[in-house]
Amino acid sequence: MLKDLYFRHLMKRQAGRLAGCGEAAGLGLSRAMRSAAAGAFSAEEHEWIGRIEPIRREMEASSAEVRQPDWGATSCGGVEPGAITRIVGEVCRSASKPKLWAGFLLKLVREFRPGSCLELGTCLGVSACYEGAGLHMNGAGRLVTLEGAPEFAEIARANFQRLGLSNVSVITGPFQKTLGEALDQLGPIDYAFIDGHHQEAPTIEYFRKISARANPGAVLVFDDINWSDGMKRAWRSVASSPGVFYPVNLHTLGVCIYGNP
Repeated sequence: MLKDLYFRHLMKRQAGRLAGCGEAAGLGLSRAMRSAAAGAFSAEEHEWIGRIEPIRREMEASSAEVRQPDWGATSCGGVEPGAITRIVGEVCRSASKPKLWAGFLLKLVREFRPGSCLELGTCLGVSACYEGAGLHMNGAGRLVTLEGAPEFAEIARANFQRLGLSNVSVITGPFQKTLGEALDQLGPIDYAFIDGHHQEAPTIEYFRKISARANPGAVLVFDDINWSDGMKRAWRSVASSPGVFYPVNLHTLGVCIYGNP
């Protein structure tokens, strides 16, 4: 609860900082942060959240076992991993985006109305459900999400099917092998959520590859930017890169606009 209060305050403060920028992209980020922090969702958005959150709770309560490639922090490297057995409930509680941040992703999708959307790190599909719901409410757009663990990907696919989110698809495998395929499928990127392989060099490399294929004004979101010293450096590198506008540090997430908005 205290963390949520802190993050809501941080979002409101950053929203206020951008509110006077006078540019559409900065104002869009400000509105998304302000509405997510306030829990200001439309009736239709509340309805979708009310369908997604029971699925989250079911997974959190699940004692089913799943096998996960033992990639460690280099979760999408090119080497062959071992495998570890994990409990679905523990994975959901520890790795799925909490409701506050998932709601923020929903608001970003609703605000910017992206067409081609990419996610690196599906896990069990909670964040992708929120993003896909936003696209569904927008009436257009598709999301391709990448997951290194096949058994996680299967659970996520079942969740998308259960919600009728035919606009979301999963590609399974390490990011180094699947990112190019996803970029080819999607064409120019309007929105990307980078939530996996939390190391400095890979994060910067994914930014380089995605930004090279991004439409002007694309929304880029990076998870766990304070997870380690390396991730802090990676975010600083992204935020200071040419072509990056309105970088926002929300402690957990980093958000920016790429290309001339």
